[in-house]
Amino acid sequence: MKNIFFLCSILLFGLKGIQAQEVSEFLNKIPASKQATVFPDSLYSSTTWKNFYLRKDIQNAIDINQIDYGLLNACLFYATNKIRATYKKKPLEFNAQLRDVALIHSYNMVTQNFFSHDNPKASKFKTMKSRIDASGYKAQAMGENIAKRFLELAHPLTYIELANQTIDAFYHSPDHKANMLNPSFTENAQAVYFYKKNASPYVYFTVTQDYGTPLSK
Repeated sequence: MKNIFFLCSILLFGLKGIQAQEVSEFLNKIPASKQATVFPDSLYSSTTWKNFYLRKDIQNAIDINQIDYGLLNACLFYATNKIRATYKKKPLEFNAQLRDVALIHSYNMVTQNFFSHDNPKASKFKTMKSRIDASGYKAQAMGENIAKRFLELAHPLTYIELANQTIDAFYHSPDHKANMLNPSFTENAQAVYFYKKNASPYVYFTVTQDYGTPLSK
């Protein structure tokens, strides 16, 4: 199986929020935000990484024509908390605002053809801080990891295999690992966006992983 990662990370401290309506309106343009999932947001609060890894559906092969983005994002979330547990760090809590801005950035990186924490083509969501601020998330600290990758269509991975490989790549990059294990972060979410290139034998995707510490915690 061929695959490749390109990685980038950033850490920032911030204080101020703007309007969340812009995020909501932009999400309506993204098909992945509306797809049904077997793992809705309501399950995060009652699920640990240990019992998540017991789920049978995470062993299903990913069908590129019918991706359960919610399940895949959850796989990435719990793979991250699994690594934090090995270092005796507190598990991160899921935050839907961070997930939404992560999806916007993953989508924009694909549709606007760039790979960076800063979006050169969209002023409203130009930086990590502007994106997180726009969601209404009031942060005292924030961080972000991004990656892009391609896989062979002839060799599909399961949901948990793809998540484990993605998080493992972050783990073996010092800056990404620092965000992942940062004890000051209390919340996290990520979003993947897949795309194909005509008759290519590969499927491509971007990942944005956002970390935050809200002012109230």
